[in-house]
Amino acid sequence: MVPTDLDEKSGFIHLSTAAQVPGTLGRFFRLPPGEQSSVYLLRVELAALVAQGAEKCVVKWENGDGEEGAEWEEGFFPHVYFGDGRMVLEKEEVESVVEFVSRREEEGWEGALGRTVEGWLV
Repeated sequence: MVPTDLDEKSGFIHLSTAAQVPGTLGRFFRLPPGEQSSVYLLRVELAALVAQGAEKCVVKWENGDGEEGAEWEEGFFPHVYFGDGRMVLEKEEVESVVEFVSRREEEGWEGALGRTVEGWLV
């Protein structure tokens, strides 16, 4: 996984929960009018990242203002900080990857997500 400009600037990897994915897609991945577009979503097991230990990886739940909140609290997103300063997820840290394709603007990301593999976006 290559870090985004936002990740590089922030110093951590931005993640979204399954419930947050539609809003994240709508905000950061706007669909071009009348065109097909796709995104690849990585499924990451947060517990496995946390199990690496604080010296290697810390997951903080933060809002857009950088304030910390409780795990799974409304409006707070999981952010991954690696102790060694890396800004990538290793392949063994990614559970699976799925491409979501929105066939047209009217369908939107909600429609594309609705065609997902049963139980993938949980």
